[in-house]
Amino acid sequence: MLRAAALTFGLLLPAAVMAQTPADTRFRRDPALMRVQQAQLVAAIKAKDPATAAALETAFRQDVVEAVRPAFQRFGFSPDDAADMTAAYWITAWEAAHGQVGVETDPAIARGVRAQLAGVLGPKLRGRGDAEKQEIADTMLLQMLFADARMRAAKAGGDAKVRAMSDAIHAEASELLKTDLRQVEMTASGFKPVAAATEQDTGPAPGSGRTPPVSGLYFRAIAGGAGVSYEPLVFFTNGDYVELDETPLVDLDAAADRARSPARWGTWRKQGETFLLTSSKGRTSDYRLGLGSFFPAFTADRSPLSGTYKLTSGSTVYMADGPVSTLGVSRLTFAADGTFTQGAEGGGVAPTVAVSSRAAQRSGRWKLSGTMLELTYADGRQVRKSFVWAAQGTPPRPDPDMAFIGGDPFLRDR
Repeated sequence: MLRAAALTFGLLLPAAVMAQTPADTRFRRDPALMRVQQAQLVAAIKAKDPATAAALETAFRQDVVEAVRPAFQRFGFSPDDAADMTAAYWITAWEAAHGQVGVETDPAIARGVRAQLAGVLGPKLRGRGDAEKQEIADTMLLQMLFADARMRAAKAGGDAKVRAMSDAIHAEASELLKTDLRQVEMTASGFKPVAAATEQDTGPAPGSGRTPPVSGLYFRAIAGGAGVSYEPLVFFTNGDYVELDETPLVDLDAAADRARSPARWGTWRKQGETFLLTSSKGRTSDYRLGLGSFFPAFTADRSPLSGTYKLTSGSTVYMADGPVSTLGVSRLTFAADGTFTQGAEGGGVAPTVAVSSRAAQRSGRWKLSGTMLELTYADGRQVRKSFVWAAQGTPPRPDPDMAFIGGDPFLRDR
């Protein structure tokens, strides 16, 4: 486990701190200490997941540190430096929280982040021994590898899986680092708070005519190599449609969203009882309501919301050095008194590492309106997500066991 000194970093560093020469964050590595951490991880997982524990034992037969050492050379990082490995995790977690997968990080930015974090971490490590520094470095290294492997695996499953994994890693990092990585920018000078939007930047208020009138709400089932996925759709009266993502309709700017994410948009028309949908690439598919893969969806007010809903995502990607398998579960529990709790957990196995993690639960109050779910967290932060119910039965009616939250299919956890 990380020590408290390594958990809380003040990002808004005064110039005097940045100008200091930090204490030495390097250490003399003892391979036996990494083996102890690996054994503890296997033991912790074995009771609840023997298969993952066995995969861990296999992965740890390789020298994880030496396997990744060459990749850090372009940044001037070393696995034998606590500040370097802490910076590596912060960078990877920030990229994951922003939905970035496999990007080439600018070495100048990496060095800036390292300098900033070393200015905070270095003094906390002054007088600490090699073993304590290695504990921090190895924990950060394993967290970095796990986050990167999960994002790469999620990318193969499509945008919805990337969004879900990005949210899970963002939640984990917020708890571990005590910093909301979606509220900071990563620059060559380190992390800085996102600049507050000016009134001129904000544009029109939500719901002020930035989308055409809605003709109908639907969802479709799509079969693929990883199984069946579901996509909620919004049909507009002008003949356009969009695959509903995290943004609620009241906040959607149709023109800006189409320019930013053209693949989610297309056109529709009805021919008799058949709906003809033409994607942004010009491919036309035909659907009929209730015939296997095309169904109506319903606004939030059509059914009461209560209980626990979960989103499960997982995938396996075959890379040059072997398969990377991941599984993540996000849960939202809604109480009748308007309160909610939120949690996430995940696990994964790669050729050089296998890790499991669990994000601390968050709580707050929830409110439904139209096609929007509004979550107000205990710290005052508000998040607005799209929300529609799936359908069941004939004639179709809202299915309280399946809801699309932020565009993702959440199932009631019984």
